[in-house]
Amino acid sequence: MENELRVKLLKNSLKNKNIPKNIRTLLYYKMSKINGSVCKVTNSCILTSRTRGILSDLKLSRMSFRSLAHRGLLAGFSKSSW
Repeated sequence: MENELRVKLLKNSLKNKNIPKNIRTLLYYKMSKINGSVCKVTNSCILTSRTRGILSDLKLSRMSFRSLAHRGLLAGFSKSSW
């Protein structure tokens, strides 16, 4: 939580092209020390931003997928029974 503001400031500084490149390089190294990496790629649901139980093909969480499929909003999916 305390690093959140610092990380946002560093990210915005890295995107700013008006800052000289050597200073942006130093900011890049600072960012890697704080966060472990400059960017973390995580699969998250596009509807709920949930990070667990993600169907990677659809970018939906299992709960969002279930509710959309149940309502018939996803083409090609239907409830199966056996």
